[in-house]
Parts: sequence; structure tokens; C-alpha cells
Amino acid sequence: MSLISLPKLQKGEIYVWEEITERVQADPRYKKNIEYGSPRTGHPEGKIKNHIAELEINLETLKPRLPNPVYYWKLRFLIHVHDTFKAEAKRDVPILDLHSHASLARSFAAEFIDDEDLLNMIQFHDQNYALWKQFRSRGNYNQKDFQDLLDTIKDWDLFLIFLIIDGNTQGKDRSKLIWFINEARKYKETFVDESWAMAPSDATAGVWDNAVKRQTNYPAYSYPPGTIASLIRDSFFSRSRIFREDAKACISRLVPSLHITGKENIPVNGGYAITINHYHRAGFAAQWMAMAISASITSDVHWIITGELTYPGKWYALFGRAASRWMLKRGALVYGFTTMPSMPPSPHEVEARAASVRSVLKFVKQTKNPIIGFAPEGGDSIGGQLVKPASGAGRFALLLAAQGLRFEPVGIYESDGKFCLNFGEAYELCVERNLSPDEKDRQAAHILMERIAILLPLHLRGEFA
Repeated sequence: MSLISLPKLQKGEIYVWEEITERVQADPRYKKNIEYGSPRTGHPEGKIKNHIAELEINLETLKPRLPNPVYYWKLRFLIHVHDTFKAEAKRDVPILDLHSHASLARSFAAEFIDDEDLLNMIQFHDQNYALWKQFRSRGNYNQKDFQDLLDTIKDWDLFLIFLIIDGNTQGKDRSKLIWFINEARKYKETFVDESWAMAPSDATAGVWDNAVKRQTNYPAYSYPPGTIASLIRDSFFSRSRIFREDAKACISRLVPSLHITGKENIPVNGGYAITINHYHRAGFAAQWMAMAISASITSDVHWIITGELTYPGKWYALFGRAASRWMLKRGALVYGFTTMPSMPPSPHEVEARAASVRSVLKFVKQTKNPIIGFAPEGGDSIGGQLVKPASGAGRFALLLAAQGLRFEPVGIYESDGKFCLNFGEAYELCVERNLSPDEKDRQAAHILMERIAILLPLHLRGEFA
């Protein structure tokens, strides 16, 4: 797909790159391949998705130094594409081999962009490492390979910044970056110098240290055996239960106790739509988000939950999806929730999503002082960072606003071994009247996410930082 052929180009280059990256992340090949990988030399983080999460943190750290916003989005595209086809590549083949992970990634990227320079950056993103290994082992390197790289890459500022983002991770030696930057500066004019690749400042180190803590220091989550047993019984006999009571029983077992900020903003009465980020990490169960909020509010929350878990890249995905559909349907029946197809919905699920929307609106109209709870993102993201919601999320929120609901944003995350909720100030969701339906959808979704973003630590704000 050509870059210039993308729709709505009049919205500007940033919008175009933003949409391209969304399409990449929605591609089934991307979703499958980022699950690949295990801890190894140079990549102790293991899976590709964990590597991407590290690079996202580096990008946010360097964001204030970037010359323009377009750089940010081009770098984000490179982050999400460059290593994504290692699962399908032949190992230990030359960079230009058609079956190398770089060549496969370039071919994949070419389906979305026609920027030859960016495609070349994907193709040669590991060439600096190959040259450095030659220099380290014998004191010199292949001059022709380096000259070819100098001639091929046009935007050396962007290329060097990406190499720095990709190379400043656990398990990698920064000295090779400094060496390569200095070699490139002998032949190319660039504002990027070795200071970009030096050890992080105290503030940056704090972000990284906290990220490491989040990966190794988590709260202890457990379920009351009696509650689980009675839930299984009631699910079998289709008996109704009060989710808030079960949530309080589970949250009472949390060690350490639930940490709540912004208690003064917790809704006392109804008439609200609670919007949350879809916090995610390996081993964290999404139901704890709904339980934490329901246990903290005096009124019942009508949660909108996914109708299916997808298990991308897992061998048991087919069985897991079928089992999850049954389980989530039973859970929604017992607790009176509404299920909705996972986002973005498949073509055959569009009508099911519309039916779910109608069901929620019917509940709002028929219930006195209702409280609705949902995550606009509609699913997990890399590293738990905020991502742009799928099309339709903003439109759905505007339908709730039209019913008189105010919006209560809540940031959910883990920090210093604690499970945290941060309640923000409630607001009325409004968009400009003269916009097209699609533009209203996007603007409303952006407002929802910005309100949530300010309640989260910086490393989780993603593109809304």
C-alpha cells in the first residue's frame, strides 16, 4: 500500500503515520510474531513484544530531543516492524538474504509504506552491529559494506536515533553505538552525537529502574475459595450474583492492600461512565481491574467485557477462544454484564457489536442512576501502554454522553509492588459539532484516552504521553 494513497491525507503527515502504525499492529502476522522469543544473549527480555515495550520506553525518553513530531511516528513504526519477523526467518543468514528477518520485515513494511529510505533502515538496522563485530575482532571492518550503507541511507539523523533506541536495552553494549556514531560522523553531517547513547540521566534511569521493578515486584493476587466455589455453582445453575460483593471479597485478600489515589473523585451516585486503561502484563488477569473499581464504589457497575479471549500465537488458541466464549458468556449472565466482540471486531462480528451497543443503551435508559464501566482500548497492548482505541469507541462514548452520563476516568497500574487506582475528575464528553461522524469518533476517543493518560505513570501513557 502506498503511503500517499492512504485516506484522509489532509489531516497531515502525523495522522498518516499514526494510521499506518495502527494497521501494522492490527495485522494478524504482527500479532502472532510478537509472541515469539525466549531469553537469550543480547535479548534477556525474551519475546519480541517485550523488546518492543523496552524500545517504546526509550522512544519516550528521547522524545523531547526529536526535531519534529513526524520523527516520533517514523521511529515508532520502525520499532514495531524491524524485528517482528524473526519467528519466520532463517537463522544466521546474510542481511540481504530473502529469508533474513530484516528482509522479511522490509517486505512486510512495504505493504504499508513506499518510503524507500525507511525500508532501507529496516533492511540494514543490524549492519552497524556486524561492522562493530568485525572491528572488535580484527581492528578493522569491511569498508565496502560501510560505504554501501553510507550511500543507501539518506536520513542519518533518523537512522542513528533508531539504532540508539534499539541498542540501549538490557543485554546490549552501548560502546558499539558510540563507536558507530563516531564512525558515521566522519562521513555524514548529523546532529546526533555520542551524548545520545550515553548512560541515562538520573530521571531516565528512574524510569528504567521502575520498569524493572514492575517486572519483578508484583502484588499477591488470590481468590477466596468459598467465593470461587459458589460462583461455579451459580454459573452452572444460571443464578444471579452481585459482582461488587464478590469483588470486595477478592480485593480484601490483596497483599499489599489496594492503593487508591483521588478518592475524592470516586462517584457517590450513579449517572457515570467509568473509563479505564486496559492495563496488561504477563501473568496479570484483567478481571482484577473491574474488581478493584467495583470494590471501591458504593454502587453497582455494569461492566462491558470482551466476548472472547484471542490467545494470539498460542497453539491452543482455537480451543482457548471457544472455551473463553462460553466462560465469559456465563459470567456476563451471572453478573448482568454486557459482552462485546474483541476489538477491532471481525467482519462477521460487526452486527454482534451493534447488538451489544443497543443492549447497553437499553440498560442505561431503563436504570436509575446507572454506572457503566469499560476500557476504550478494548484489548491488551504492548507493555500495557495506552494505544489508540479502535474505530467506534468514541462514537459509543458519545452515545452514552447523549444519555446524560458523565465520564469518570481511572488509571490502573502496578507500582512498587502495589496495585493502584487513580481516580480523576469527572467531566462531560463534548466534541465539535461541525465534524464528520468519523472525525467525531476520533476526537471523542482521543479525549477519553488523554483523560486516562494523565492518571498513569509516564511509561504507560504510550502515544498519549
